[in-house]
Amino acid sequence: MIIEFITEFFNEVLGGLTYKSVLIVLAIILVLFLLLRELYTWYWKINRLVKNQKIQNELLNEILTQLKKDK
Repeated sequence: MIIEFITEFFNEVLGGLTYKSVLIVLAIILVLFLLLRELYTWYWKINRLVKNQKIQNELLNEILTQLKKDK
């Protein structure tokens, strides 16, 4: 249903596109999105921030466990 809509849209705008060409274009867009997303997360150090936050949560859990144990 969505592919048919996209195909009809491209046929009206560009003329003569087939399902195969639409799928190829969508695959290229998906790959570009994933690559640019990885570049974006690398540039802003988001992956490192998430990793550090997980380590921080583990340490806080250890501290909480130790505090509960000491009571």
